[in-house]
Amino acid sequence: QVKDINSYLAVIVNPRDDVRLRRIINEPARKIGMTTIDKIGELASAAGVPMMEIIAHVRDYPALQRACAPLERFYEMYRELCDLSISEPLDVFVGDVIKKSGYEAMLRTEGSQERLDNLAELKQSVYEYETTCGEECTLEHYLAHVALFTNADAGDSSDRVKLMTVHTAKGLEFPHVFLCAMNEGLFPSKKIRTLPA
Repeated sequence: QVKDINSYLAVIVNPRDDVRLRRIINEPARKIGMTTIDKIGELASAAGVPMMEIIAHVRDYPALQRACAPLERFYEMYRELCDLSISEPLDVFVGDVIKKSGYEAMLRTEGSQERLDNLAELKQSVYEYETTCGEECTLEHYLAHVALFTNADAGDSSDRVKLMTVHTAKGLEFPHVFLCAMNEGLFPSKKIRTLPA
């Protein structure tokens, strides 16, 4: 379920991400079946556009008329979330994605407390990340942060060097941290004020 929510976030950042769009378009169920999803993919491929572009103009495609209403509702929700991603703090926005996508209601209906707890942990981790990064925190930065750790977790546990940003390393427990390319005026930035002696 955390991967599903992260897929929602990824599609909001990059509407051309057809792989993640396929994952979320009918999760939770919206009466958009695999036949319809495949048809959208075929139309998008033929037109050389992302699938979201086909969904945005669903009424232009007779082959999709049977699924027109649920596709329009999905696109309306997607546009609303895109607008909220600009105006809301990241942790609040992630909570809205969980609610407005219907994901939270689905889990409550299923009585899946463990999965609800996982989403609560996700919101907490987003809040902690936002607190660490401050004003620099954006949805794009958060997704890059998540991707870095997802890729690291996918590997084996043998001794190896982990490459990460300074923000990612900050506050984490590592016995050694090496900073590369410490060029004066570049890092730290010239914007940093010199503290009085």
